[in-house]
This record gives sequence, structure tokens and C-alpha cells, in this order.
Amino acid sequence: MVTTSDPFCSNVSVIVLNYNQAATTVECLDALAHARSDLIREIILVDNGSAAEELAILRLRHAQGDFILLEVGENRFFGEGNNIGVDAAGGDYIVFLNNDAFVQPGWIEALSTTMRDPYVAAVGPLFLYPDGRVQEVEHWPCRPATWSKWGRGPCGDRTTTTHPTRWISARRPAS
Repeated sequence: MVTTSDPFCSNVSVIVLNYNQAATTVECLDALAHARSDLIREIILVDNGSAAEELAILRLRHAQGDFILLEVGENRFFGEGNNIGVDAAGGDYIVFLNNDAFVQPGWIEALSTTMRDPYVAAVGPLFLYPDGRVQEVEHWPCRPATWSKWGRGPCGDRTTTTHPTRWISARRPAS
């Protein structure tokens, strides 16, 4: 149960990025509406310069009034598009949600439960294929400059892989 004293209550901003995928994005927004939560302060949809007919679909869906539509006017690509959404966000907690992700009721409560651990700076969801099989469970940092992924591949077999990276950065904002 969410109470007003909960630090997550109405304090999560969800950022969704779109570029010429209005039908998929509307499906994502509908899933968010179906999984409504008191934890979510706002849903911000950043349109990265979609074609006029795609933008018209988003504007029509925007009439329902359950998300903020930021029309960038040109493709600023993934990183900058998400940063534009963060700049507009009012929540202390940010969720980056791909427009082809369709959340289920209770999704944000599950993520926020993990975030309550003071040693956790970021969380990731359980990804499922439409038939319910696990696609991916989590990523976690390992020894310096590597990360691991645990999940199930398309054939349903368990996979554990370690990937070298140039850097990993995660920090919790100062209180």
C-alpha cells in the first residue's frame, strides 16, 4: 500500500521515447494507463521528430491527458532524446521505458521495492516474451569494467554471459 509518506509516492517520472513508431508507442501508453500507480508522478513522451502522420496519432492519443507530449521537431537520437525527457521531469526517480515495452499492473511497485535498499542505485525489470517465457532477468556489474546478464534466450535455455565495457557508472543522488 502506498502512503503519502512513501518517498516514491507521486515521485517517479516515466520517460518514453518515440521516433516514427506511433502505433507501438500508443500500445505502450495504453499499458501504462492500465497499470496506473500512485507512485507515478508523470509520463513524459518525447517525440524525436516523427513524420507528420505519426505525430498526428500521438496528438490524438495525447487528448486523453494522461501524459506529457514533448515534440522535439527533429531526431535528437536515443541519448539526447531521453535527456530532454529527464530535463522536463519533476520526479526524483526516473524510469526509462522503451516504447515497445508493455508494463503489467504492479510493475513500478516491484521496481521501487528494490530501490528502497540504500545500496541500490539502479534497477532493471524482468523482460518477458509475449508467450510468457523469460527473455531477460537482470544485468549486474562484476569485476571492474565488466557486466553480466542472466536470462533465457529465444530457445528457452539459460544463458549467463560476461561482457567487457569501457565504464560503468551508477550513483545515488545525495540526500
